[in-house]
Amino acid sequence: MLEVDKIDVSYGEVPALRQVSLRVEKGTIVSIAGANGAGKSTLLKTIVGYLTPRSGVVRLNGETISGLPAYQIARKRIALVPEGRGLFSDMTVEENLALGAYSVPDRGVIAKRRAWVYELFPRLSERSAQVSGTLSGGEQQLLAIGRGLMSGPEILMLDEPSLGVMPSFVDRIFEVLGEIRKSGTTILLVEQNVDRSLRMADYAYILQTGEVVLEGKGEALLKNDMVRHAFLGLA
Repeated sequence: MLEVDKIDVSYGEVPALRQVSLRVEKGTIVSIAGANGAGKSTLLKTIVGYLTPRSGVVRLNGETISGLPAYQIARKRIALVPEGRGLFSDMTVEENLALGAYSVPDRGVIAKRRAWVYELFPRLSERSAQVSGTLSGGEQQLLAIGRGLMSGPEILMLDEPSLGVMPSFVDRIFEVLGEIRKSGTTILLVEQNVDRSLRMADYAYILQTGEVVLEGKGEALLKNDMVRHAFLGLA
């Protein structure tokens, strides 16, 4: 479904990704793990068109999308929930959700998606008229995920969804990711909680200084000595 083929990405003359390749099959959860600065966010930004690779290609269903502007890639039903959430803090919950569906012309479809988001996150329904900047960090993260779902993505990419979120909200976020996957949406996940992300992942990649150094099934990587030492604090 989604293929990243040997991409190199740089910030100016500083390389950020080197010959990175990965595949995301339809209906799966794929996790990307790595230390800060490994290139995880850069990879997601490249997929959605915020950055352009210096070499290599990104393909969606066999079509090359690298080099396309971000708005065209978004219309191909790829959504990114960015690190830091990126909400419009002076707008309400309802208004932020509406912006997630800006490219959807059918009001009936928008209403159904909004109802589903509120079903997934009842707390957002209770706060639909509340300005998003007054929500707690966990509530803001739920809203960011909900806004991503409003576009009806085939692929939902999430960058550190549990960062700065209370444990009770983290539990709900991971529960919802499973529900989203069951709905047929493919998930590409960058997550600091390596143990939980690998346990739920069908397949995973480990990035180190801009390169893929390990890949495999999530549960298998949990048993890898490097992963256990570097990310789980185990001998």
